[in-house]
Amino acid sequence: MLVSVTPGNFVRPPRAALRDIRSTRIAEVWRDVGHCLVYPKADGWRLQVHVLGDGVRLFSRTGVDWAAKLPGIARAFQRFVGDGAAVLDVEAVALDARGAFLEPEHVPTAPQHRCFILDVLYLHGADRTRVRTERRVLLLHEAFGERAAAEVVVAAHRLVTSSDELRAQYDHSMAIGHQGFDGLIVKRLSARYFDLALKLKPKDTIDAVVTGAERDERGEIVRLAVAVRASDGGLTSLGHVHRTEVDAPRWAAIWAACERHVAADGQVRLYGRRQAIQIAPQVVVRVDVTTVRGLARYLRGAMLREDKGPEEATTLDEVDQIAASSIGQQLDLFDSVVEVAPPVSINQTIPATPQIEQLQLFHG
Repeated sequence: MLVSVTPGNFVRPPRAALRDIRSTRIAEVWRDVGHCLVYPKADGWRLQVHVLGDGVRLFSRTGVDWAAKLPGIARAFQRFVGDGAAVLDVEAVALDARGAFLEPEHVPTAPQHRCFILDVLYLHGADRTRVRTERRVLLLHEAFGERAAAEVVVAAHRLVTSSDELRAQYDHSMAIGHQGFDGLIVKRLSARYFDLALKLKPKDTIDAVVTGAERDERGEIVRLAVAVRASDGGLTSLGHVHRTEVDAPRWAAIWAACERHVAADGQVRLYGRRQAIQIAPQVVVRVDVTTVRGLARYLRGAMLREDKGPEEATTLDEVDQIAASSIGQQLDLFDSVVEVAPPVSINQTIPATPQIEQLQLFHG
């Protein structure tokens, strides 16, 4: 079903399919996509920015408007875009007072931000989502590429015409990781906005949904049960994340978010003096994954992702890429199947790139 974009009305953005570069060589990606546009993947919050005559709306991936809680970003886009309406795909990165990169969990409270405009959905009075990537990006740079602002910049799009160039761009995105980048986004030149893009990254991290928690005899939450998206659109349990002392501040924020979703029927099981608490699958956390000899999988660390919903959780296939091993039998804290509404359908069939004309390189 075609989606029509109008300023002020949120539309769910497309996901990017993960390609773990350790298990997928750059040459294989190049054979799959051919000529393409790429840009470094900033590690922040994905925002859909709607600039209207009466203000700005900042929608997270779940459709929540954060403009009131991120007024600095809203004002920056009002100044940057100026007159006229626009809907922009943006990644907002958190910075400390000195301008150093902060993890995504700090976006709501950071003293400053840098926002990268990745794509355009609506501009010059028209929906641009059905326009090919090569043309959308040209429109974006023609409209905003020369505008200078500390808080808002256009992403550094590059045209890639060979496997070697793709490798060079990926290596560059890794070299600037300390500036808040953690991979490379790849879009086919012929793709429309809602077509699937690729995300190239090497990190052992996933976005998982919290489905349960365990409270110890002291009343502290000591581990979380997490799940990822299955092929049928539901969730499949992945295992448990254990808390360490260094995790304490992050876990306080995670539990504050989870506590609102403790199962209404009060399903709490007792294990000695411990409690296992069932949680409705609404809260998303970033989790580190470690493998040993490609066989064992350990989940560690957890970071709240307030900007994401269960539809944005990592898929089981993507976990397989990261772990480079079979998931094996499912683990389930409550011995029951956890279900969530099927994710929004994404057009994953992208037409082959035809013969292309030479495009300009952006940002020099």
